[in-house]
Amino acid sequence: MKKEGKTGRQLLFFLVIFSRYFSSKAQQERLLAPITPPSSSPLLDPKLRVAVFGGTAACGGGLADKSAAYPHLLFNDEHDSENGKNSHDYAHSSMGPNHYATCLDSIITNGEGGGGEVEHTIYDIIILDYWLRFREGLDLLAHRLRLKYPNAMIIFLKTNAAAPRFFRRRDDDSTSRKQQSFVDWRREHSDDWRTALENDVDGDWFLPQHKEAHDAIQRMSEEVNGSVYDFPPHDYNSTDERNLLLTYLDWYDEVRHFHLNEIGQNRLATFLKNHIQQQIDNNGSVDEFIQQSNDLTDTDKHNRDFCDWWFYHGPNSTIMNRGNRLFKEVDAHNHHWVMEFNDNYETVDMGSFFVANRGESKFLYLSYMRTKLASDDEEASYPDIVVGGIYRNASPVSFEIKLNTTDTHHDHEAFEIMTTLIATDILPSVYPITLKPIYSKETKKVPFRLVGYIFSDTPPMEYAFGPLHAIAANK
Repeated sequence: MKKEGKTGRQLLFFLVIFSRYFSSKAQQERLLAPITPPSSSPLLDPKLRVAVFGGTAACGGGLADKSAAYPHLLFNDEHDSENGKNSHDYAHSSMGPNHYATCLDSIITNGEGGGGEVEHTIYDIIILDYWLRFREGLDLLAHRLRLKYPNAMIIFLKTNAAAPRFFRRRDDDSTSRKQQSFVDWRREHSDDWRTALENDVDGDWFLPQHKEAHDAIQRMSEEVNGSVYDFPPHDYNSTDERNLLLTYLDWYDEVRHFHLNEIGQNRLATFLKNHIQQQIDNNGSVDEFIQQSNDLTDTDKHNRDFCDWWFYHGPNSTIMNRGNRLFKEVDAHNHHWVMEFNDNYETVDMGSFFVANRGESKFLYLSYMRTKLASDDEEASYPDIVVGGIYRNASPVSFEIKLNTTDTHHDHEAFEIMTTLIATDILPSVYPITLKPIYSKETKKVPFRLVGYIFSDTPPMEYAFGPLHAIAANK
């Protein structure tokens, strides 16, 4: 009898092990199963109204066909409601959440910087894909969106948009650096790095948790009653990150800097769709969910702004007396325009332009390229500092904008746009602004590139995780 009892317990033990194995395997297969969105309809119910704010992954960085990015898989761009497009993709790889936090009213109402003229300003689902840029005003953007859409589903997406974020702990103490990035490790094994990775069974691979960013996103989510999702799904306590990396590598493009490829974008869209649908199902039907969004009270109405961005539409700007000679199309493929300022003008007026505040007293921000472009001369320098002045009541108020030019992104086509406060209490009037770049190196020079200006009620608030904007230093 004892033997039979022991045999029964052993059988039960193995049944539990096998059930856990197959359950885990089934979960993995569900995650990795190829799901292709039908070309004739969006993944989500077409009645749902979705807004996506994000960076590289959301705008399809590295994709030859940008329509394969996950926002366009979640909602079909060709699907129109009776009153226009339901959903909009506001993502841009070069702009952080601070631009949208400051310009939210203009963007939502007029489509400035977004997907064109926006006729539907009610959203049921809002996706914020900025987690590693959490210091750049993400909390203010989330709060303004919650005020504007009190019943919307807000999702904070922690997207590992590039495979190189994996690291391997070093086996020896030959260097002070205790870990090696996937990019550096791959470079050392360039001949057949994939086979080397498959054979690296003793390698201690891991995916950094970025605890500060993780804690910040969790706190923001709690403050606005949102949700947080990690993609690709993973367990930070896993002891088998190498196999995780091998699995996920097929989701990234080896040629295009390991950004999410079409397979990875498809996985991400499906991942989001499943979570969104689950939240809707837990609270009723799609129609009931939409009705909740319609029953809104926009409590963000006191925050108004006017954003003029010639970055998208070129010299047809409302900017006054600008002189078209200052404008230049720096990216003909994407039709990106800037105003350029040099340091060799004979008079101050040659480096001036005018802006007009037609509303009440507001904050004035300037938006500009922080670095030069990959297409610029590699030997040429971008300014270190820009000195400027805005004239109020015939007296100038001087300011400095410090540029961080150490990261020039010459390994791929990328650039970064920054937004800086230059003046407060700007009353309704017309104001001349002068800008002059300062260079530390006497080499070839790349002009300072301005992409827009903003009159906003939104102050440069100091949040728990850092300032909303850079603030120009008064001289």
